[in-house]
Amino acid sequence: MKKVNKYYLQKVRELPCSACGVYGTQAHHNTNNTGLGGKTIDINTISLCPAHHHDLHFGIGVDKWQSKYGNQDDLVLKTRYIMFKDILENHITPFKDADRLGFNLKDMEKFVRDFNLNN
Repeated sequence: MKKVNKYYLQKVRELPCSACGVYGTQAHHNTNNTGLGGKTIDINTISLCPAHHHDLHFGIGVDKWQSKYGNQDDLVLKTRYIMFKDILENHITPFKDADRLGFNLKDMEKFVRDFNLNN
């Protein structure tokens, strides 16, 4: 999996905020397990509106933010699920989107299936 995937980040920005559901989001890189100043790969991102993104970094802090809105690791999976499900159900050529995202279609279908079973 490549570290930088601009198409993936674009698709994350098209999703509603993981905290409040509004559109007009930014792609937040999950800060769990990255260390001070570290940055995870682009597929480990969450869609956040500017207010919640700022609040996470500069407002209430990571621990309080996660207790209020959810664990970032879980939100990364939920973000990926929403994106994959939309592509599989609504896109005319989902295999092209899957390829641009850095996944294959069968893996996306399995991820959606497994997510549904576990949530």
